[in-house]
Amino acid sequence: MAASAEVPVLARARAPVRMSFCGGGADLTYFFIDHPAAVLSCTVGLYAHATLIPRDDGKISIFAEDLGHEEHYNSLAELLAVGDKSLLATIVAVIKPKYGFDLYLRSDFPVGSGLGGSSAATTATIAVFNELRQDRWNTYEIAELAFQAERLCFGIAGGWQDQYASAFGGFNLIEFENQRNLVHPIRLEDSIRNELESCLVLCDTGISHDSGRLHELQRQEMEAESSQTELLHSSVALCRRMHHYLIRGELQDFGRCLDEAWHLKKRFSSAISHGRLDDIYSAALAAGALGGKLLGAGGGGFFLFYVQPQHRQRIVRAVRDLGCQTQNFRFESSGVTSWRTKIQ
Repeated sequence: MAASAEVPVLARARAPVRMSFCGGGADLTYFFIDHPAAVLSCTVGLYAHATLIPRDDGKISIFAEDLGHEEHYNSLAELLAVGDKSLLATIVAVIKPKYGFDLYLRSDFPVGSGLGGSSAATTATIAVFNELRQDRWNTYEIAELAFQAERLCFGIAGGWQDQYASAFGGFNLIEFENQRNLVHPIRLEDSIRNELESCLVLCDTGISHDSGRLHELQRQEMEAESSQTELLHSSVALCRRMHHYLIRGELQDFGRCLDEAWHLKKRFSSAISHGRLDDIYSAALAAGALGGKLLGAGGGGFFLFYVQPQHRQRIVRAVRDLGCQTQNFRFESSGVTSWRTKIQ
C-alpha cells in the first residue's frame, strides 16, 4: 500500500481557568521577592480555545471571537511595528513565529469573571504555537512566557498564579520565592474531590471587574501602609492551613476558611468589595453557606460559596433573587492541552 501524501495541518489548544481558594495577592513579585508566598488553587472545565492555521503568504490575521474583534497584518514586521498592540498581537510579538497564520480565540467564560480568563487565553495561544514547534517549550516555560506576554509586555498588572494554574491544571499548591517558583500537584482521594465539587457553588454576580487596576491599587496601598505586608503574611499562613484541611478531607473547616479568606481579602483594598457584593455574600450565608469568597482581584466577577448539598438550592434561590446566576462546573485535572489535525 502506498503511503498517503502529506497534507497541511492546523493546531488547536485549550487552557482551563483557575479557581483560587487562598493566597491571591501574595503571588505579586513585589511581595515574594522578599517574602515566601503560596497560593492554593484548582482548575475547572471552562476553557479558552485557540486555533492556529498556518499560511504560505506570510500574512497574519487574528480573530478574537468573543469580542468580535479582528486584526490583519501583511507581515510579522508590520505587526511588530504597531505601538499599541492588543493582547493577542502582543503574544505574537513575544513568540515571533516565522510563518504567516490565521489565529482564532474564543472562551467559555465572560470577560472580567475573576477566573483568570486573560491568562487562560494567553496560555492557550502560546500552547497552540508550541504545538507546531520542533523544540517544544515545557509547562514551566509556557507559564512563564504567558506571564511575560500578559504582565510585562502587554502591561496587565497582576501576579503569577493564573498562568501556572492554567498551564499545569488540577489542584496545586504553588510556592513563590525570589528566583524560584514551584508547582506542587495535590493528589486528592476521589471521595474528597467529589465531595468538594458537590459542596461548591459558583455564582456570577454579573459585575465585570478590572483586575489590572485593582492589583495596581493594592500595590500602591501596600507601599503606603506596612500593614499590607502583614495581611499578605496572614493570607499565606491561611493558605497553608487550607491546604492541610483539603488533603485530609476536613472540608467543613476548609469551607469556614473561605470565609476567613474573604474577610482578609477585603482588607487589602477598599475597592475589592462594595455594597452590592456585600449583600450577595450576606444573602448566601443567611441561606446556609459556611463561607465563600470573590474570585480574582475583586470588585466583581464570580463568588465561590461552600455549602452542604442539601442546602444548595436555598443558596441558588437567594442569589438569583439578587439578580445573580449560578454556573455549573466540574474540576479539571489537566492543564493546557494542544493537538494538531488535518486541514479539511
